[in-house]
Amino acid sequence: MSWSFVSSDGEAEDLVYNDGDDINYRELDTLYHGNVSRGNPERFVFLIEDGMNMSAAIRVHVSSSHAREMEPIIFVVKQPEGVISWQVPLVVVNENECEFQYESVARTLCPLRFGGEKISEVVIDVSCSSTDDTYYSLEATLVQEFDLE
Repeated sequence: MSWSFVSSDGEAEDLVYNDGDDINYRELDTLYHGNVSRGNPERFVFLIEDGMNMSAAIRVHVSSSHAREMEPIIFVVKQPEGVISWQVPLVVVNENECEFQYESVARTLCPLRFGGEKISEVVIDVSCSSTDDTYYSLEATLVQEFDLE
């Protein structure tokens, strides 16, 4: 699978992800570190088994003190329930128009639903448009007894 995009300097770039038997499955509750740059994305695939807890959710925590606002790291999470994405640094403007930048961001994904399937996949794609390697950390943890009220 590949995507093409135009970088900030006007050059066409391809992002290529390998599909198939060479998928590198990752473990929940493990802290991963890596570097991403233009044309060098990373993919995390987590297999979630039905035997885990039916009221569980996954919390994704990402961090980077090296990402820049003009070339943020983009995290895209794909799961059967939908897609969510965010960037680091995450810029938030409050009601007083004060701007806050966050180097560390956590998101709780939709609670796991298996709908007859025994295994579900959660895929996290990490990319950045910077030509320089940009360091980040990522951890996906299983939140037991997650109850959305």
